[in-house]
Amino acid sequence: LRYCMCNITYQISALLLSWRVRGCPDCTATMDWSQLSGAAAKALFIDTNVPYSYMDFIPSAWVAVALLLVRLAAEAICIPLLRKILGSMKPGLDKKAFFVFDDTFIAFFSGLLEGFAVYVVLTSNEGCSAWNTTPCIVGYPNHQYSITQRLYCALMFHYYLYEMLGTAFGVGTVLKPDMVAHHVITMTLILAAYLTNLASFSIMWMALFDISNPILHIAKVFNNVNEVPLFQILAHAVFAVFALLFLVARVVATPFSVLYPAMVTSRGVLPTGMTIAFCILMVLVYALQIFWFYRILLILLGASEGGKSKGKGAKAE
Repeated sequence: LRYCMCNITYQISALLLSWRVRGCPDCTATMDWSQLSGAAAKALFIDTNVPYSYMDFIPSAWVAVALLLVRLAAEAICIPLLRKILGSMKPGLDKKAFFVFDDTFIAFFSGLLEGFAVYVVLTSNEGCSAWNTTPCIVGYPNHQYSITQRLYCALMFHYYLYEMLGTAFGVGTVLKPDMVAHHVITMTLILAAYLTNLASFSIMWMALFDISNPILHIAKVFNNVNEVPLFQILAHAVFAVFALLFLVARVVATPFSVLYPAMVTSRGVLPTGMTIAFCILMVLVYALQIFWFYRILLILLGASEGGKSKGKGAKAE
């Protein structure tokens, strides 16, 4: 019993990172982020004692179901409260409670995942980053994944799976057909990069591209209640910040951070067929970013069809 209590106390101390558990001979070391990631990987049933494989994604699928349950519980608690708050601001605004909650929920979890992605890139991505792409490719097929890399890929995959399950069962965020296609392609790319020893590149790419996602949903939160003048101003201001981040991360940085390693660094390192497929995929991805940024510019200029940033913001996403 003493050992179990000691171990529980040790795990709790990980949340404080620097708190040393006292009075327990077996728990004298300070938990750091790598140990915390190891504990989280075990909780996801990722066996860190064996090499990475597709099995990292199967037992950990409970995360998607757990997120769905968290979403249901959060809806039951928060939406009635939001209705009261919004209704007190302006009659009829309470009807927007679900949409405000939905975008807040997405912004919160996408922000957490983006923060974790940035942490992985800065600390344990084999030196692969948006400003140093050579380590992303060189070393293939002998890249050794860290625990945090394996953990992030599994979490990101299962967040998409959670949204797919929600759409299938009509729970939480229900995706439109184009976003279902987006999720299927993204999940396939995550899995393919992971199994072909290119997870470092995949993590760098997602960390770079996803930096604007939480900001978009914050803008949509305000835009959902843009009948209030202050929220309308905030919606426009936050959307402008999103557009700037999108421009820098997905349009300006992509030729160096994504296209160059795909077209140049990969030659002579990856198999020829894999290099060709890599180049084609990344060119298509970049073309899609250009198209989306064009749509974002139309929104900013007020020239998009329908005139409301909310609907077009959803399309831009």
